[in-house]
Amino acid sequence: MRKWGWTIFYIALFTMPLLISLLAIQFLLPDEITIHWNRKAQPYSSGSKHSIIVLPLIILLTGILMEFLPRFNKEYGAIKKPLDSLKFGVGIFFNIMFLIMFFNVLYGLHEKGTPMHGISLIPASIGLLFAYIGYLLPRFKPNNLCGIRVKWTMNDPVNWEKTHKLAGKIWIAGGLVLCIGALTIPLSFHAFLLISTIVVLVAIPLIYSYRLSLRS
Repeated sequence: MRKWGWTIFYIALFTMPLLISLLAIQFLLPDEITIHWNRKAQPYSSGSKHSIIVLPLIILLTGILMEFLPRFNKEYGAIKKPLDSLKFGVGIFFNIMFLIMFFNVLYGLHEKGTPMHGISLIPASIGLLFAYIGYLLPRFKPNNLCGIRVKWTMNDPVNWEKTHKLAGKIWIAGGLVLCIGALTIPLSFHAFLLISTIVVLVAIPLIYSYRLSLRS
């Protein structure tokens, strides 16, 4: 019962945006709403109110896949605890993304042509998600589902452990830098900051892991 209780909780977490969207379509939204904003946070196109369910459907599909696909893997039991924590973090992240979009859709009903509000919260939330993943990385034991799965980590448990310990620290630091930077630097630098952070988070653990494999 407890097992299915957590499953219901995770599915509900990923379903919430869709339920909110369906209620808004039925009782709140006009036939046409703002649906796209450009890199400068300016609205540039509108569409049917039913288009608001696209993101919630993607969120729900992601939640279903994260909940049920790993169960078919024989190593699921060994990583279930950190994987459950990862699902929770991803679910919270997606709900934040949806609420930012939903708020701007509602705000646009009253203030036509206004720029998107809270756009800095998007890369900031991504940064917090990266930091949370960094916290979880050292908790993943060698497996073929989650983590830094390259030949030299998969073939060497010591390499895996050391690489994920380093990667965890790098991801926490990089995620916090991204979060703080997104809230403080001009909007025009957000894309560069995000891409640069991702490159660093991926490259450093891979290079470290490869050099570690050369020594062993």
